[in-house]
Amino acid sequence: MLRLVIALLVSILALAPAEVRAERSGELLGRAIGHYKTGELAQALDLLERAHQALKAEVVGRGGEDHAPAAQIYLYQGLCQAVTQKPSAARQSFARALEADPDLRLDPRRFKPQIVRLFDEVRGTLRAMLVVTADRTGVRVLVDGSEVGQAPLETSVGTGRHRVEVRSADRRQARSAVVDLTAGARRIIDFRLGSTSERRPDRSATHPMGGTRRLWTWIAGGASLVTLATGIAVYLSADASYNELDSSYDQLYLEGNAARIEELRRQVQRKDTAAVVMLSLSGALAASAVTLFFLEPWLHRRSSKRSACILPLVGPASGLALDLRF
Repeated sequence: MLRLVIALLVSILALAPAEVRAERSGELLGRAIGHYKTGELAQALDLLERAHQALKAEVVGRGGEDHAPAAQIYLYQGLCQAVTQKPSAARQSFARALEADPDLRLDPRRFKPQIVRLFDEVRGTLRAMLVVTADRTGVRVLVDGSEVGQAPLETSVGTGRHRVEVRSADRRQARSAVVDLTAGARRIIDFRLGSTSERRPDRSATHPMGGTRRLWTWIAGGASLVTLATGIAVYLSADASYNELDSSYDQLYLEGNAARIEELRRQVQRKDTAAVVMLSLSGALAASAVTLFFLEPWLHRRSSKRSACILPLVGPASGLALDLRF
């Protein structure tokens, strides 16, 4: 039992330094950033160096490397060196920071313009190789929206995240991928566009917002709303006429004006009937719109499949064509 307790104590003591070091590296980095913000650059550089050494020990203790803290340490070392007019050292530190984190950026609102320019210059010197291949020839390659050539190709790009897209020569097929490139890396992307029989959806049958065109659906829906509004307006008018009849009935009866009473009654009945008809029609149109919403895409696909192209014989090589859709 005593031996077991001693073994546990030894294990705890062996593990404790690594945890202390792990906590200390983050604490040192935070203190260094605080000194940088207050202009105490010598203290900041000293703390950053100590944080770097502590981070190395942590990496050995964990058996793996975390690039984010290293990037921050190198970045603030470069910032301190840039402020103290040591551009060569700052360039080296910025390069190491970007190698650890290619997506690192400097906010122009927080840092001086000359430091941001120096950082961006270093970023521009860090390059990676991008190799793009495809399963056919004539495929156009775009990197971040700009065309760079046709596959297969090998091109040099800056480090960081890039969107790579390929498009077939007829512009009917496309594939894309997002890659993260570090300095000196060489990434190969092989795109498969599929067989030539594959096609992207017919844009003529697609709404700009991404849905299939449903012309009659919108017509039925719009008509339903119009008839609903009209029906409500007629109903309110009928209610007003009924109130008028109710309020003036006794006086008209005493005056013996039966014709006026009958006229008001017929007016209320006509408006009530019109309101019921309009509201019923609105409901029918709404039901039609719902049905057409699901039916129209199917009808369009069916029409597209049954289309036929007929070349009439109007003289030799007339080149006339008639597109008939059934």
